Amino acid sequence: MTVDFYCGPSHEAFSPKSAEEGRGGSEEMVIGLARELAKLDNKVTVWNRCLDDEGVYDGVTYKNYDEFDVTETDILIVWRSPELYLSHKLDKVKGKKYLWLHDTIPQISVTPYLFAFDGIFVLSEWHKAYYTQLTPPELRNRFIVTRNAVDLTDFDQKVERDPYTIVYGSLYDRGLLELLSAWPTIKTEVPEAKLRIFYGWQTLEKLLPMEEFLRFKKEMEFHMDQEGITHLGRISHKEVAKEMLGAGVWAYPCLNFNEVYAITAVKAQLGGAIPVVVPRAALSETVKYGLKYGRGTDNAHILKKFTNGLIKVLRDHKGQEAMRKVMMRAYPDVSYSTLAKEWMEIFNK
Repeated sequence: MTVDFYCGPSHEAFSPKSAEEGRGGSEEMVIGLARELAKLDNKVTVWNRCLDDEGVYDGVTYKNYDEFDVTETDILIVWRSPELYLSHKLDKVKGKKYLWLHDTIPQISVTPYLFAFDGIFVLSEWHKAYYTQLTPPELRNRFIVTRNAVDLTDFDQKVERDPYTIVYGSLYDRGLLELLSAWPTIKTEVPEAKLRIFYGWQTLEKLLPMEEFLRFKKEMEFHMDQEGITHLGRISHKEVAKEMLGAGVWAYPCLNFNEVYAITAVKAQLGGAIPVVVPRAALSETVKYGLKYGRGTDNAHILKKFTNGLIKVLRDHKGQEAMRKVMMRAYPDVSYSTLAKEWMEIFNK
């Protein structure tokens, strides 16, 4: 079977080579799933913005999207943006077509393409509900709930854990300011507490107007300059796993962003970092263990409860370990190999 991923002009160039430096979860998913589909004897090509990294990696061919010349394929997967279907003339390609959504782009931007695709992959039940609320009942089955995946070999590391260490590993505009604002209280109550921050500035630098980005970065760096806080910037996926394996807690007090899956939540639980979160959107599905604070509309009250809960978990090392033993053993299979097999069943219907 021939499988073509069409990713178009992403904000950042990516390939398996650049992924060693770290990339976002959506880019990570393309690389991992394409690799596993190739292992199942498929001819897989990723058409994306890979610049000078064109080549074959793990049986998958990477080509720059502007070289796309496919007229017929068994499976065409359009990544993230339905507008690519017409603007890049993908409607001319013969074969089954699927849209793979990773964001909460407006429902009205997806509805016109319901008949263009054989299926639309969404990443959680919440993600599906976000779109189907404006979709006629007879068309809702076009939305297929799938999931993200994790390279489980990244977690084959022996790392000494510090139960006083908190990690934050998402975009910095998704709750980090709230966590940093609570840090003086946390540090006063638990003097041993440490906070390690990673993700990097690269994505926000491309998404925000430069003046806004520089202002935001300056403010965040001011708040990061507190005792016990370490900013690691962008790190590789294996290093992310190492941070999770070495931490006591993963903290995510996000009040202003709807996660459609949150791969960081999964990595935290696989790595044994106890989640303390505000469970917006799909976090209610992916965060299966830990503490969740999110009832009501009073953000100040939610953040106070979140901070108190975080302090409680940091102090309770026995409770951490008891939950960790269950969490690391019982979290569902999220491997790429299993996901690739699930997708093949869908393709073969």
